[in-house]
Amino acid sequence: MPILFMVGSLMGIGLYFLVIALIPLVRPGFIPIKNASFKLTTFAILLSAGLIVILLHESLHAISLYLVGHIRPKIVFKLSLRVLAAYVESPGWFLPRNIYILVALAPVSILTITGLGLIFILPQSLLSLVAVCVAGNLAGSLGDLAVAGFLFLLPASTLATTQGDIYVPEGELTNHNQWKKGLRLWIEQILKNMTS
Repeated sequence: MPILFMVGSLMGIGLYFLVIALIPLVRPGFIPIKNASFKLTTFAILLSAGLIVILLHESLHAISLYLVGHIRPKIVFKLSLRVLAAYVESPGWFLPRNIYILVALAPVSILTITGLGLIFILPQSLLSLVAVCVAGNLAGSLGDLAVAGFLFLLPASTLATTQGDIYVPEGELTNHNQWKKGLRLWIEQILKNMTS
């Protein structure tokens, strides 16, 4: 978990600067906030925006689960290793691989497209905040992207739960392409090392 958090944090910082660099292409005259004195109100605004993005992100997972299977998941907030973790769980529900991938990618897709769309219509004074939210959501989606990529390598008949249980029908992996099996095992080992 700490490594995934550090990678996500570095990714968020990099994505923030990328979004800030791209905004002038669609909004000429945009000047990012530079050398702003750090104020308590700035911190409060950024913290509030981050919490709202996390709540929206997890809500989109929950809404997606409800729309695809009338599953009523619960959003869980947990503080571990001084890091706020939020996730959606629906105990006992196995989802088909493609549905799980759809649910995993819904927040990163919807919030990124919405955030980038807001760049065209919001006042310039809010664009830096939008950039922080878009970058934070993308960085926070690192786990979702990893899980979706991992599941994509498995056969379409695979079933998965929000608790991380995966069921592959017997004989399916032997019929699957050998390179996908090797890549899947490699990714699985990386994810196992990151979370331990």
